[in-house]
Amino acid sequence: MKDDDGCSGCLLFWAFIVAAYFLADYLGCSREKEIRQAVSAAYVYICTGPSSERYHRTENCRGLRNCSMEIEMVMVEEAETMGRTPCKVCY
Repeated sequence: MKDDDGCSGCLLFWAFIVAAYFLADYLGCSREKEIRQAVSAAYVYICTGPSSERYHRTENCRGLRNCSMEIEMVMVEEAETMGRTPCKVCY
């Protein structure tokens, strides 16, 4: 799924973020940090280049500096289905 600016999964990501904030508010501030971490852990960044093999915790990871194609945000499961493994720098 791509939205208007070509970001794969961006709309779904922001829906999760909004849901997390509402859930954090409902449960109280003591669990807010845990909920935010869980939501951000569900998504990773990948380079769409043909030789890319890793997924990254942030789009600013130095492992993505040499990406010759686009950087996309995808769910961890999707990245693993593509055969990607965690980056050794940011994980």
